Amino acid sequence: MKIQSIEPLSYQLLHETQYRMYTTAQQQITLYVIFEGKVNFSFSQEDVIVEENQGLFLAGGTQFTLMMYGEHIDGFKTVFSFAKGSESYRIFRDAFSFGRPFPISFVQGKLLDSMREMRRTAPDQHFGAENHILTAFFQSVQRMPVAGPKSDEVNQRNLTYVKEAIEYISSHLYEHLHLEDVADRLCLGEHHLIRIFKQITGLTPFVYYNRLRVNRACILLISTNLSVNEIADSLAFSDASHFIRMFKKFTALTPAKYRQQYLYSYEEFRCKSKEYKEDSYNLLETIIDASPDLIFYKDRDRILQGCNQAFCNIMGLEKSQIIGKTDWMLFPKEEAAFYYQKDSFVLKTGKPQRNIEWMRYPDGVARRFQVFKAPYYNKEGKIIGLVGISRDITDMSSLGETGSNP
Repeated sequence: MKIQSIEPLSYQLLHETQYRMYTTAQQQITLYVIFEGKVNFSFSQEDVIVEENQGLFLAGGTQFTLMMYGEHIDGFKTVFSFAKGSESYRIFRDAFSFGRPFPISFVQGKLLDSMREMRRTAPDQHFGAENHILTAFFQSVQRMPVAGPKSDEVNQRNLTYVKEAIEYISSHLYEHLHLEDVADRLCLGEHHLIRIFKQITGLTPFVYYNRLRVNRACILLISTNLSVNEIADSLAFSDASHFIRMFKKFTALTPAKYRQQYLYSYEEFRCKSKEYKEDSYNLLETIIDASPDLIFYKDRDRILQGCNQAFCNIMGLEKSQIIGKTDWMLFPKEEAAFYYQKDSFVLKTGKPQRNIEWMRYPDGVARRFQVFKAPYYNKEGKIIGLVGISRDITDMSSLGETGSNP
């Protein structure tokens, strides 16, 4: 796969070319991203409107016309080309819903914008970084990062094995994972697992595991102020040197260079985000902090994005020491695995969950809590994270309530 072109979309450009019939080239995938304004894509059977902070994939051979709304447009078009008969093209073709708008998050927008900036300032450099940014973006849009060949080309049982292997690897990114662990989980031989995994994904399980870890490191570099050593430790690299070598292998950059050149630091990210929040956010935060219940919320990657003062009190930490971290960084392994399992149920099913847990304050006092977790959604109805509320019910037994029936 190769980035063929990255072109800005402006009012003047679209005004001159709207209503013109376009046909995307075969063996190419075109991505349109709109940051401001609206653009109408007219296909043979329907019209699709792409609005602010939305993207649209178009497969090769698609015919359409464009029409814009308003007098201000900001966005860009990116064309990705594939070799004739490329297996990668079939994988991407089967993995994404073409012709359907999807939301672009702030972080995704920065990933794409950094590609455009790199191509503008140094068109003949940074191909490794561009390709990694593209991979990270695709995986953030399509949660199942790899789509296998069509079912008539591959044994359905093998496809099931690979999907289970991907799920197992994805849930153990913060642990030292060995090939035999995955093979034993599936009751397969290691060589057989490597063969079917590579047949369907094009990668060995070990390479796939390391790529996911590097992608997760990119997210942490973008959205947190964790040091390189802290990220290396949290993702179970043997040491910082090992992490840097692996990161550079996939991105052609060191972690520090990646953060410095192309992405916002954590503090800059928070400041930029605040510009888009309404005044009511501050009021809501004040109300939440005043609550005696423990309140927290996480994104889809299970990274803590916020919490109230009661949550900080039981953790014995400041908000700045909690936000941007995962349970694997804050709790012992056994506890973190329990929380990960509960979070995964909510994020995958969209169903709220209640349970009873004992928690211990820094002074050693244990209290009994009723924990409620529920998903939260963006305006398109897509789950983008979860919120948790824990209520202290230790003293309810004196009122005749045991709390055993959450």
